[in-house]
Amino acid sequence: MTLALPENPATGFRWRLTSPLAVVSDEYFPSGTAPGGAGERVFVLLVAAAGRHEVLAELTRPWESTVKDVRTFVVDAS
Repeated sequence: MTLALPENPATGFRWRLTSPLAVVSDEYFPSGTAPGGAGERVFVLLVAAAGRHEVLAELTRPWESTVKDVRTFVVDAS
């Protein structure tokens, strides 16, 4: 499964996943050539077992305890 979320690393905020699924890859892709611009954080997750899996994504700064955004995704693998 691929999960792409908007991210701007210049702000210090980065997506962090809490999931029972294994993260195969975690990459950032800028949307343009301007430094400090926004782009996408792309996670590739391994769905190895059938069933319903919940993935929680939190947009945080590693040095702060405040969470700016939280998103929950449900994967139904059959």
